[in-house]
Amino acid sequence: MTKFQRSKIEIGKPWCVNCEIEVETILHALHDCPNAMVLWIDVIPLDVRNWLFSVDLVHWIEFNLSSSHVGKLNIGWKNY
Repeated sequence: MTKFQRSKIEIGKPWCVNCEIEVETILHALHDCPNAMVLWIDVIPLDVRNWLFSVDLVHWIEFNLSSSHVGKLNIGWKNY
């Protein structure tokens, strides 16, 4: 359960504990949080990075699970 979901039932604040900038949704925690982006920048290849950071969660996960692309560490996301 994300902090956003918890806040809906009045259990704490919705803010991300890592960056304290945004509401912690699943997409934010896995993808949009600046702390998570550091990891993905190493894994997601430059030629698709901008696209992947602009799509919704479902398309982002589908692409990464089916992709044979590798990032600058020469490791694909599905093998990371």
